[in-house]
Amino acid sequence: MRLPYRLAISAFIAAFRRRPEIEAICVRNGFARGDWRPGLSDIDFIVVVRRGMTAEHEFAFLQAFWRTHARLKAVFPMISETVVTDEAPWGSKLLSGRMAGVADRPSRSDEFCEALWFYLDGFAGLLAPADSFLGRQDRLRVARKVMRLLDRDPEAVHPRMGPADLHAFVLDALHQAAGPQPAVPEIAGGPFMGPFLAPRGEGIRSVLFTSDGRPYVIYDAAQTAETIATSMHVNRARWERWRYQPTHLTERLFIYVARELEPVTYSPWRRSMSVGYGVDLLAGVPPPEAPHIIAWAERMSARASDDRRGSALAAPRNTAALRRNAERLMIRRLPAAELCDGHSTLRERCRAHYPATYAALERVEDCLRTGDAAGARWRAFKLLYDLSSTEGPSARHALEWQAGVLSSS
Repeated sequence: MRLPYRLAISAFIAAFRRRPEIEAICVRNGFARGDWRPGLSDIDFIVVVRRGMTAEHEFAFLQAFWRTHARLKAVFPMISETVVTDEAPWGSKLLSGRMAGVADRPSRSDEFCEALWFYLDGFAGLLAPADSFLGRQDRLRVARKVMRLLDRDPEAVHPRMGPADLHAFVLDALHQAAGPQPAVPEIAGGPFMGPFLAPRGEGIRSVLFTSDGRPYVIYDAAQTAETIATSMHVNRARWERWRYQPTHLTERLFIYVARELEPVTYSPWRRSMSVGYGVDLLAGVPPPEAPHIIAWAERMSARASDDRRGSALAAPRNTAALRRNAERLMIRRLPAAELCDGHSTLRERCRAHYPATYAALERVEDCLRTGDAAGARWRAFKLLYDLSSTEGPSARHALEWQAGVLSSS
């Protein structure tokens, strides 16, 4: 079982090591730690490219890179999550080339945010039994990844846990790591669900719906993993009849998502999120503070800069991901004083400051509407390239500025 992995790594290195744009090829996660499992683990490559390329040069290189990458992946399906970046992340292992530097180890806050993202992206709605052995192993892999990021023992994730027990176990670990959040007043929402939709059992404080109908089931902060799992078991059949499977969070985690993990969602959620059952959780919660938004913008700007080199944005089918990444980079460049302004959303402030960027987004959409895929790819890349290359106020400067304002007020 190990031979196909060795062949995949050798083929990947042979395909790319002579490209002058590439400084190093690394691996991360299980292959970097040495705890990968043949037949179950993927190979997560990191390709470190040199800085200072022109937009035209970098774009041409990326188009060629992802074409070759697709051919390799067709032969070696264990190749996964390849990241093209200009700095090797902490914990990566060098395979070829040389690393001029490695990023600092992420802070505990950043690692917690990454764990919560893993949960939300790959786990939060999965309560039905996995439809295959590999599907079940993938859930266990994500759960262990979350535990590792939380500095918890990944072997505590038992392979015989049922879907609800596994889900509740991960959710409880994230809840314990989140730390205290502002208290939520008892403000009832409405209209309430009918008796055939309202959840049964104890421990559910709210069921909330976004404007597009996506549900969030929020558990009371006092619940344990066992009581959450019981509630999931009791309600699973009725949740499976909903259009979208709900995202399960504790009250503490929901507030953390709205104020710190994704503070740009706070204003839209306050305006449009409806209460199907229980308490209106956001009614009395204060909005995100400037340090929350600055920390989020720093995390997201690094992601957005790497995403411009990713396979998804190299061939955009729509502009949703492009718009998200562009707005993340614009928020990082907003004047620090405006991060305290609660009278408009961050998106509205970006529109006021950077109308040319939104005009560029419209031109990408025009290309897609007219079938000009090549034009859309180039304009999407160039937009993020320009935003990534133009530095706004640094997080350190903005935080120092904010601290001075607060201390003098």
